[in-house]
Amino acid sequence: PESTVQTAWGRFMRDHWQWERFTIHDLKAKGVSDFDGNKQLAGGHKDPRMVAVYDRLPIGIRPTK
Repeated sequence: PESTVQTAWGRFMRDHWQWERFTIHDLKAKGVSDFDGNKQLAGGHKDPRMVAVYDRLPIGIRPTK
């Protein structure tokens, strides 16, 4: 079953949001991705593999020239 927050979020997105849709998890991923410190601690995950799920910044690659 959906939580109260999920239900309210769905109603808000359906009734009031006219731009590209996003989820509550997208908000968390944005916060974790933009955080410069310990991303595992900021995301609240015990398993470092979950950081990879929420850290959506591209990996920096050095240009060849």
